[in-house]
Amino acid sequence: SVYPEDSGVYTCTARNAYGEAVSSATIKVFELSQVAVDSLAYSSMSQLEAVEARSAQAQSHALAWEEDVEQFVRPSFTHKPRSLDNLVEGQNAHFEAKLEPIADPNLSVEWFKDGRPITIGHRFRPIHDFGYVALDIVGVISEDTGTYTCRATNNVGSCETQVTLKCKSQSQVVAESRTEMSQFQSLEQKSFTRVEMEEETT
Repeated sequence: SVYPEDSGVYTCTARNAYGEAVSSATIKVFELSQVAVDSLAYSSMSQLEAVEARSAQAQSHALAWEEDVEQFVRPSFTHKPRSLDNLVEGQNAHFEAKLEPIADPNLSVEWFKDGRPITIGHRFRPIHDFGYVALDIVGVISEDTGTYTCRATNNVGSCETQVTLKCKSQSQVVAESRTEMSQFQSLEQKSFTRVEMEEETT
């Protein structure tokens, strides 16, 4: 059994070593407040089918009305993506957000990097499906570092949200590791020297 509170966007994400795939679906459950189902009250299957037909017709009218209303609503993000500030070259980046209205045929979504439209291709994969918005970047490189903007536009207006991506090159990671090791060795040497001096004074 399903209930009106079960309505929402359901997302399935599959990940492996080669990347990830995301698929979303919207489920809407309407309450049949005017239909009281009592199995003892129906004398034949035809009566039950008639009630189901009227229910399906009412639901289709409700969906059509909702879609018409959504065409006059300015887009807005109900869930914003999160920044990624500690990636290393070769990893994958994934930004996702939720957007309303979800059934507006005039709604378009665009992604920008540092103010310029991103080039859709093998590495940059945007998704827009019933209010679910995402951007996957496969095998990030240090040049992908920057500010990413997601902009949603329809006939009423537009909205946007921003995130940052910071990617370190392999050489930067090695250099930072060497610096940290050098600092650690320096502290260790200072500590060892201090212990020797204390032993000499005693």
